Amino acid sequence: MKITNGIIAKVASEQAKEYSKYASKPMDYGELLYEFRIDSVPCDEVETHLWEKQEIKANDSLEDYVTAGEYASMLNDIILYQGEPVDATDFRSTFDEWFCIELEELMVEYGINLDAPVDVDAMARMAENEKQED
Repeated sequence: MKITNGIIAKVASEQAKEYSKYASKPMDYGELLYEFRIDSVPCDEVETHLWEKQEIKANDSLEDYVTAGEYASMLNDIILYQGEPVDATDFRSTFDEWFCIELEELMVEYGINLDAPVDVDAMARMAENEKQED
């Protein structure tokens, strides 16, 4: 199952709204990415998104739909980005890390300053643009 930039942008945009709404102080994009990683947001929310679109069955997990080749590519992306080995046996943390790397690259592509406060409107525009490209 290919996780497209459209899915990444949509899930990130929805979660950025939630995190911004309940944050005790404004957070920047780097802090948001950190929160996504520690809360396992990407894997859980991508699964929910795909369940709602009926692209995966309700009793299945995202792990059941990612091919070995796609998973190897995710691991490779993480190793290239971090420059260090990753625990390939933990799908959820691997997916979360990969998602955040892809999201960070997408935000940079859209000219978003990662040190700036989270702008949920900019995230929504990014998601809308990526939706049109999927």
